[in-house]
Amino acid sequence: MEQVSNLLERANRGDKAAQEELHSMANQNLNEFLLLLAQILAADGADESLRYQAGLFCKNLFVKRETSEQAEVNQVWLTLDNNVRNQIKQTSMQVLGSTSKLARKGAAAMVARLAVIEISAGQWLDLIDLLTSTATKTEIAAELRATALQTLGWICEDIVAVLAAMQATSETPIENHLENHIAAVLTAVVFGMRPEEDSAVRAVAARALYNTLEFAHSSFEEQRDRDHLMEIVFVATGADNEDVRVEAFKSLVTIGELYYEKIGSYMQRIYEITTGALANGDECEQVKLQAVEFWASLADAETDILIDNEDAALNGGEQSEFFGITKTLFPHLAPVILAVLPVEEGSEPDDLADTDDWTVSMAAAVCLKSVAACIGDDVVEPILPFVQEHISSGDWRLREAAVMAFGSILDGPEEQITPALPLALPELLRLMYEDPALCVRDTTAWAVGVVCQLHAVAICQPEGFPVVVDTLVNVLSRTPPDAPSIAASACWCLDSLASCIANEEAHSDVSLAPRFGQLAELLMVTASRTDGAGTSLHVSAFEALNSLIKSLPPSLNDELVKMIEFFCQRINVLLQSAPLSAEDNSAKLQEQGLCCSTLQEITTKLGPNLSQDAATLMMNAYMAMFRSARSADALQEEALFAVGALINARGEDFAMYMDAFVPFLHEALKNPSVPLLCNTAVGVVSDCCRALQEKFVKYMKQTMQLLVDVLGGKNPNKILTVSVISAFGDVAMVCGPAFFELAPTVMEILKLASQTPIDQEDPELVEFWHALNEAILDACLGMVNGYEKVDSPQQLPKAVQPFTQFMLLFLVYVYNSKPPPSGVVAVVGLLYDIADILGGFDQNVCDYIKNNAELTTILREQATNPVSEYAQKSATKAIALLGL
Repeated sequence: MEQVSNLLERANRGDKAAQEELHSMANQNLNEFLLLLAQILAADGADESLRYQAGLFCKNLFVKRETSEQAEVNQVWLTLDNNVRNQIKQTSMQVLGSTSKLARKGAAAMVARLAVIEISAGQWLDLIDLLTSTATKTEIAAELRATALQTLGWICEDIVAVLAAMQATSETPIENHLENHIAAVLTAVVFGMRPEEDSAVRAVAARALYNTLEFAHSSFEEQRDRDHLMEIVFVATGADNEDVRVEAFKSLVTIGELYYEKIGSYMQRIYEITTGALANGDECEQVKLQAVEFWASLADAETDILIDNEDAALNGGEQSEFFGITKTLFPHLAPVILAVLPVEEGSEPDDLADTDDWTVSMAAAVCLKSVAACIGDDVVEPILPFVQEHISSGDWRLREAAVMAFGSILDGPEEQITPALPLALPELLRLMYEDPALCVRDTTAWAVGVVCQLHAVAICQPEGFPVVVDTLVNVLSRTPPDAPSIAASACWCLDSLASCIANEEAHSDVSLAPRFGQLAELLMVTASRTDGAGTSLHVSAFEALNSLIKSLPPSLNDELVKMIEFFCQRINVLLQSAPLSAEDNSAKLQEQGLCCSTLQEITTKLGPNLSQDAATLMMNAYMAMFRSARSADALQEEALFAVGALINARGEDFAMYMDAFVPFLHEALKNPSVPLLCNTAVGVVSDCCRALQEKFVKYMKQTMQLLVDVLGGKNPNKILTVSVISAFGDVAMVCGPAFFELAPTVMEILKLASQTPIDQEDPELVEFWHALNEAILDACLGMVNGYEKVDSPQQLPKAVQPFTQFMLLFLVYVYNSKPPPSGVVAVVGLLYDIADILGGFDQNVCDYIKNNAELTTILREQATNPVSEYAQKSATKAIALLGL
């Protein structure tokens, strides 16, 4: 026990070696280790913090982030020796009554975690009764009742965290085991929140209520119970104890989120309580934060309902009840929210807010954004007078608040905000560059960024466009440079404007081409600023440069070629320079990735005009990155993306690089445990197939084996599965007869994949299922087109006939599964190719299709009522070919 105690003390001081040794002891003999922790927890007279650490360490042994890992540790506890489990539970329960506050807290954490595991398995249900009984007996000491409530609260909190996972993996959801106990838990919590209760008990009870609301459905269904519960919360919002008030306001937020359809009759009281708290200068910041959060979350909830109801109306579904509370109350609420929007008095005009510190001012801005998304044009009238009154104020706090208010309501309104833009933009541009307060310039730069993102078309007009670009250039070229956040916002503006031009949404007379050299140089200088570490500045500068490149006309291709040499040299310099620290290494890796992204953009822009010399220069840089021992997975991924663009640009000529490149491509395919990297590599395989055509045969066998291996792992990634199966089709299409020896293996994989069971109630799984079916169709399409390259039917694989039957049956299955339009297109396209190619070898295939009512129905439906023009053409050609 002494050894474990010493290790716990060291681990508590941050000693990683001690932490590792403790975990090693747990792995060697978990029964003995847990009993030792329980003994330390229960050791009266021992150091309080040590006892707490023992309970906390035990709890953390059974907490995992991943659902699969959590299920495994749950099973580890449940399969421990019953005597050991009971002894640990009894010991921890006894410590709940300890005189030591820290020991009780450690025991509560331990009991709560183990209780969640056991309750999910239908065990230790009497614990809930014991805790609720303790919490409601006034003759028991207040601190012990508080501990019982704290334990109940933590149990409910942990259950909320794992509820979705439990329901997905357990035949009996955890809620079912708790159903008969929720009323008792709520009774105990409400009892603890009585105004006459000890303040410490009341605070813990208020927190427990917040954690319990997720399970209070039955109480909110009954009017009397609901009224009682709401009254308890309302009274608690006015408690003398600050902790009680904070938790009560948090509960109001959660009630608004979970029980929207029940809160209508309480809104007047809620409005009075929340606005009263915001208007009270003596109220604590945490209460005010929750008061603002209530209205933000309510607006978000109403926005979600509006979206869902819109979808339901389109699809004939049932619509949810909608009260329009935000729209009704916002004219009255707006002055209160605007009053807390200015940063607090005493703030310095040149001290930018720390984004890690969530303030009432920040919450108010987010609230306005949520309201704007919810009520659209109706948000403008209550806000614009505030903006107009204060945007030129002598008080920098009010100027900043006016700009923040304007920027926060831009996303949502349409008709009402458009007339305000020409009036507001000149003043915003002036403040962005000239305002003496750094905070005002920073907020204004962000607001101009929002304007450029959401209203780029309105800005990209001949009249005002030059002024906007001039201001952005002035901001980026300021000496000394402005704050990184302001420069990042200026880059964001340029990114949005360049994207508008590249997408041909801007006025035809608007272009950034005449200023390309100046802008590109400014952005590259900005990207190299040393004060941008830890901010989005470098990424924003590169993203703006990439969009600028997209927007250029072909006449500037020569300028892009010059940039290739610059960025390739930069990558080599970064690779050869030794990092000074972990942070420096991370920054260098990030810059290499950003250089890759720009080279990729240049490659895509130049396309077939990319010279061999430029391609070789880039390929050498990418290969150096692949060979670098310091290249992280994300960097390898960026390099693969860039190579993919190079493959598409050079086509068959890329073959000259393949022998050197393929080992690195294959290495990435061996990493399904890094899904993003591996998935990018699968995409590059498809790029190689399309570009090299028959020249890819040389690399087919080894590549195909690696693709098959990706699917053979334990629980293969869903996105990877779809990509790999689709890639089978690309390989089969270009390799033709060379692929035939692999066809039986691929056919079996496709058949197995087609039988993937799916929960039709889970939207994400249904989306994956449709994507998987389309991938199988893509693979079949590639194989069928590969068969076209044979000279006679005798050269076809023997398995082609039964596989043809599988494909035709699968087509009907997919079509009847109500796939998205892309799935229908894939069905019709494959059906035509089967008739055209395989039917050309074997008339029986055409006869089978003609005599199959379901297949002919697919063709006729898509010929007369198609999901796309391509589907109609394919169906029409198939009908003509078959003579239907």
